[in-house]
Amino acid sequence: FTELQPAIDAAIDGDVLFIGPGTYGPAVVDGKGLALVGFPGGGVTLAGGLTVRNQTFHNLVVVGVNLRSPNLAPALRVENSSGHVRLQACDLQGGQVWKDGGDAVELRATSSVVFVDCAIRGADGLDDYGPLQSGGQGGWGVDAQSAGFALHRCTVIGGDGGAGDEDGGHAGHGMRLYQSWASATSSRFEGGDGGLALYGIDGLARPGVALSTGDATVELLATQA
Repeated sequence: FTELQPAIDAAIDGDVLFIGPGTYGPAVVDGKGLALVGFPGGGVTLAGGLTVRNQTFHNLVVVGVNLRSPNLAPALRVENSSGHVRLQACDLQGGQVWKDGGDAVELRATSSVVFVDCAIRGADGLDDYGPLQSGGQGGWGVDAQSAGFALHRCTVIGGDGGAGDEDGGHAGHGMRLYQSWASATSSRFEGGDGGLALYGIDGLARPGVALSTGDATVELLATQA
């Protein structure tokens, strides 16, 4: 296979897909128990990101893969899944549309996602010095709604806001939880810096971890936030 999606479509539960070095398009895993293993030494990138859904009775493992998004869609989205999803030694970065930065990870209605030795970063907003224009907003590292997940030895960073002629763009949170729970060990969370303004108001810096309206719980052990 020269692309990953046809290989995923042809795979059956329990298959291990070894991915050779290169840049691949977006991929979707929908209700399959698979392992996606990048070539040792790096160089495996999904330029369109990865979407995981409906993993109710299936487990998914992703190792050594860089996830990128070319737009405001997240580099990784996991939704409607109660099965185990594990990412290890992966690098995840949000994309951009116009001047706003996108989120790296979005978790929706999912209860068992684990990140180990991963670097997660929301995209930076772009500068805009056009007349009366504001800088772009920074993306979040992780945005979780109705989700449960854990992180070990991970770095999670929100994107910086862009500078603007009128106002600076607001930064992104490292991690934001809404009606969710998270456990983190030996990890680091950083919010982004707000963008500077030439004439108006500088953008807001954001914290590494934010608990939004709704029940949210976070447990941090040996972790910087």
